[in-house]
Amino acid sequence: MPCRTCLVKGFKNTADATASIHKVLNWIETGIGPNSLMNVPVVMDSGANFLDQQGGVTNWTYDGHTLNLQIGILQYSQAHVFEPILAHEYGHVLLIADPNNLSFTGGIGQHRLQEEEGFCEVLRYLWVTQASSGVRDLELRSISENTDPVYGDGFRLMWPRYQAAGSIMNLRNQLLGLAPVAHAPLAPAPAPATTPGWPFGKKKKKKVPATSVAPPSQPLPPPVAPPVIPALAPGQVLEGGSHRPTLVLDFLQQPPPASTRPAPVLAVPPTRPAIDMTPTQPRTPPPTQPKDTNSDRPTIEFGD
Repeated sequence: MPCRTCLVKGFKNTADATASIHKVLNWIETGIGPNSLMNVPVVMDSGANFLDQQGGVTNWTYDGHTLNLQIGILQYSQAHVFEPILAHEYGHVLLIADPNNLSFTGGIGQHRLQEEEGFCEVLRYLWVTQASSGVRDLELRSISENTDPVYGDGFRLMWPRYQAAGSIMNLRNQLLGLAPVAHAPLAPAPAPATTPGWPFGKKKKKKVPATSVAPPSQPLPPPVAPPVIPALAPGQVLEGGSHRPTLVLDFLQQPPPASTRPAPVLAVPPTRPAIDMTPTQPRTPPPTQPKDTNSDRPTIEFGD
């Protein structure tokens, strides 16, 4: 259940979150160039649809032709919570879709969940470093020192790879087995210039959070081959999400050819019991009893 402050200041629906969505999209565009991520729906979803400690999810389906994507964020999240979660979820979109036309890439598979979540945490870490409106030191420590084996270790695995790749898109393409691209990296924004004439001596500068991260606790995985997009039969749909496995759903499945179908079995009506409809003889009425004239009641005579 949301707290009282979140009920008042949190985003109840997508319209409330429009400014924050545009803010994150503009920030991502500075790092990957023009894209179509604005066409991915972002909805505020009830807490009943999330796991414990989960604030966002990216769901998708692919039918062999069309990729449908949707990002769900926990309803009543405030801007300082909503924005870094949205940056993380856009990381899932970048791995499952081409950001230019939102075509299906095939993703990197559930067996590489640590790399996928680590990649998304790198995006979240960069957002907090450059644009967060929250308490940056605490947020950065919560990411870099996270003890979770998927999110924390995943981030510490991906951060040096991001630094070596030089940009978030190069890291993304490494994970997908694609060629590197020449996009500007998502680097920390320059510090604002100090205003001259500060009347109380030297103005105290805000500390810029350090971006040094401990090395990963395991060796880097070897390069991977480009993903192979599976060929789906008519009626088959792939369904997946950022926190659940990919499923194959058979909708509108076509019937098999007549040559492979078994011969129809004719229904045999159940045997009905035989009922004798011969008219029966009328029943003989029971014999009438003679009227008893010897009554025990006294005879009453009425005089004139």
